[in-house]
This record gives sequence, C-alpha cells and structure tokens, in this order.
Amino acid sequence: MSIKIEYIDTGIYVAHWQGRISSAEVTSNMSKIKALANDYGEQLFCLILDLTQVNNIPFDTAHLGQITESDAQNVCLIAINTQQLGDRFKRIVDQFTKQDYIRVDTYDEAVIQARALLKQQPEII
Repeated sequence: MSIKIEYIDTGIYVAHWQGRISSAEVTSNMSKIKALANDYGEQLFCLILDLTQVNNIPFDTAHLGQITESDAQNVCLIAINTQQLGDRFKRIVDQFTKQDYIRVDTYDEAVIQARALLKQQPEII
C-alpha cells in the first residue's frame, strides 16, 4: 500500500513498492522523482523498481505505459524481483513503452546497472 522513494546517487532513484499499489500512487511518486531530479539539476535518471515486496501488479497496466513513456528524463527502468514477477512485468512494460527495461536479482546489481547506463549517456558527466 505504499511506495517509498530513495535517492541513491546522481541520477539514480529507487521506488520500493510494498503491498498493493494503485496507478495513482505510481503517478504521484513519478512526479516526486521528476521533481527531485529537477531540483538536483539532473537531466537524466534511472529508476530502480524494488518489487521484492510485491506479489502482483494490481493496477491498470495500460496506465503504466503512459507514466513511463511520457518521461523523457527517465533513461530506463530496472526492476528487482524474482524471475516470475520480473518476466511478467517485462512483458507489461514491453507492451506499453519503448523505454529500456532491465531485470536484476539484487539491489547491488540494480545500482551497478544504473550507473553503467548513466555513464553511457552524453548528458551525464
């Protein structure tokens, strides 16, 4: 029933999803992350979704594409979870957005991937 936002490093944010999440919560938290990125002067960022405390994606998945596709600052989505939810989530993301998506098994791996992706972007120093 909640999403907790964590700032890791320049251009790296983690959204820890817990329980049942609504599309309104996702939209609200994406707005908060965009505002933080703007406050920090970050032109681009990676969003890590910590889905380890979620058993299903309970909201309208069509809305997910609108949330992710509308954000030109977001370089990619990186999801942490089991193979089962990760693959299901990847299929949902692939249906609704062209945004890069990476599934990882651990928090540390997610941060490493995010840092590597941001270094590949010419706008990030």
